Amino acid sequence: MTTFSEEEKDPQLEAMKDSLNSSSVLKIAILTIRSQLDEIPIFVFEGPDDKAAYSQWIRRISPGLAYEPLPANGKDQALKLWDSLIKDKDGLIVGIYVFVDRDFDDLKGRSPHQNLFMTQRYAVENYVVCPYVLDEILKDELHCHAQPNLRRDVVNHFSQAYASYLEIVKELNFTIYCARKLKITIDSLPKKISKIAAVNLDSVLPATPPCDTIIELEREITIDESAEHRAVFDVLDPSLRYRGKFLLLFFSKWIELLASERIHQKTPLMKTARTITKVGASSFSIGSLASRSSIPEGLEIFLNRIQSDFSQKPLLAEADTTTM
Repeated sequence: MTTFSEEEKDPQLEAMKDSLNSSSVLKIAILTIRSQLDEIPIFVFEGPDDKAAYSQWIRRISPGLAYEPLPANGKDQALKLWDSLIKDKDGLIVGIYVFVDRDFDDLKGRSPHQNLFMTQRYAVENYVVCPYVLDEILKDELHCHAQPNLRRDVVNHFSQAYASYLEIVKELNFTIYCARKLKITIDSLPKKISKIAAVNLDSVLPATPPCDTIIELEREITIDESAEHRAVFDVLDPSLRYRGKFLLLFFSKWIELLASERIHQKTPLMKTARTITKVGASSFSIGSLASRSSIPEGLEIFLNRIQSDFSQKPLLAEADTTTM
């Protein structure tokens, strides 16, 4: 791996980044929302993708629950907002709920709270990347309905490729895991699948250079530090606890290749499927994937409590009026 260069950072650029990550931006947005909507909860998400995924899960659990979504600019900004809400003496936290990913650093030392929801898996992407969702895509967008044996073979094919990919990203995830635990700043995480692996339907090969050697760290992780964290990391379930964005990169690429194969049928994988000329593209959006995935553990209980609290508010207000 490489470490940060010694070049000086642009003060103006850094100031702009700080302003975007400031919790005050979200706090102002909350006050604006409250001036227009004062009787429904506000849900703060890490970003637009989380907003889209949770929208599907919320509708499946509590279709009648009205809420106003507010996407943050990442987990750090969402948690900075949380810190300011906890300290606010005017009770601004009432009716505000923050949703964050577990990642490798959980709540970063903060205590659990009834208004704060954290995924049990690494991130929202870890819920949508799975064989079950692929099977649903095969039924719907790829028109492999009424062919359960074909879908089973394709899913098995995917599972083998996915296992190879998880092995490729293992050391990359371990480096990130150590950095989070040691509070070492990371930069330049790969954002394209080509930087991680060469993905084909039949093979998954590591990129050159290996993806775990190209990320930039504020400082090197020592041998002793690596040994200290290795045992805990090695027992993590890769599909549930590795960085979700890396997993979604692979899933999206594999589905893209599969969709092309479904039309052109150049390999034995789809030879027995009936001929088609086009496939749906909605399967590539995280919202569409979340509509078919499992729901995050604990989310139903969390939402039911919110719905119960807000459904009682008009009754409480009416009761207070009659006693005046």
